[in-house]
Amino acid sequence: MIAVVPAVALILLTQSSERNRARARTLESNLRLTRLAATQQAAILDGAHDLLLTLARFPSVHASDPGGCNALLPVILKDHAGYATLTVFTTDGFPFCSSSPMAHLPVRDRAWFQRVIQTRTTAVGDYQVGRPSGLPDIVVAQPLLSRSGDVERIIIAAIDLGRLRQLVAASELPGGASLTVFDRNLTILARNPDAARWVGQRVPDTEVTRQLIAIGRPDASEAVGVDGQPRLYVTVPVDAGFPTGLYVGMGVERSAAFAESDRFLYETLRWLIVVAALVVATAWIGSDALVLRPIRALIAVTKQLAAGDLGVRAGMGSGAREMGQLGEAFNAMAVTLEARQAEREAAEQ
Repeated sequence: MIAVVPAVALILLTQSSERNRARARTLESNLRLTRLAATQQAAILDGAHDLLLTLARFPSVHASDPGGCNALLPVILKDHAGYATLTVFTTDGFPFCSSSPMAHLPVRDRAWFQRVIQTRTTAVGDYQVGRPSGLPDIVVAQPLLSRSGDVERIIIAAIDLGRLRQLVAASELPGGASLTVFDRNLTILARNPDAARWVGQRVPDTEVTRQLIAIGRPDASEAVGVDGQPRLYVTVPVDAGFPTGLYVGMGVERSAAFAESDRFLYETLRWLIVVAALVVATAWIGSDALVLRPIRALIAVTKQLAAGDLGVRAGMGSGAREMGQLGEAFNAMAVTLEARQAEREAAEQ
């Protein structure tokens, strides 16, 4: 059994190295898939941005009368699937015109509106429930600037989250993997699998996720997912040429990532146990045949000799060479004792 210990230590060391390699392979593969998914999400935002820039060229969007704008936007929306609404807002947050009938509620409380006013550039909103539609969406907002650089109006495209979910659902994932799109507030916008269950929920707020949002670049980590399973994560920000505040994260369950290396460990340990059992059985049988059996025979002969039978001899035909030498020494002692006894008896006679 002592001889088996170094083999076990070597196997465990090899397993540790193999797990490290498996971790590196998993993270590298996940990074490629996550970057592809982030590029697909960025293409949706880029498409919305291009649409807004095109709409900004229409005179009716800048007109004082919303009639022409209200006639234009429904036509544009009909030709562009995947958008919930197209709307132009004034700087006080009220709608100027829209692609669909809507309640005249201000949007000054929306994060995207505040970002556009502050930065005077393209802004992407967070997860929200659209007021006109009552459905979850995400907004891309573009300011319409005056000659002096002030914001005159804001035109938005509300992207239906179903469009994001379709791309995520079409992603081919390895076993035990999940793909999640979430915003800067850690709210899930799309997920594969179980999108219906997790959309609108929050990604666990950990130090890892906070650092990711702070540094704004791809990162790899180990964390517990929203389903409570420990996973290897790769997270990539969605880069659309303007700040999006969106991230794509891909996680693979540790059990799936290390399945091959663990299978190698269990298979090796299984064979080691079989070999160790054979070695122990061989040692047990061999020690009985080579050592224990000759010792028991020698003990029996010794008891006969002690009882006065000086003619007894140790038959050590089988056994270890050392046991044969011990038997010969015993027989020599018995011969000597028998000769002395004969001499004593002769002297007495």
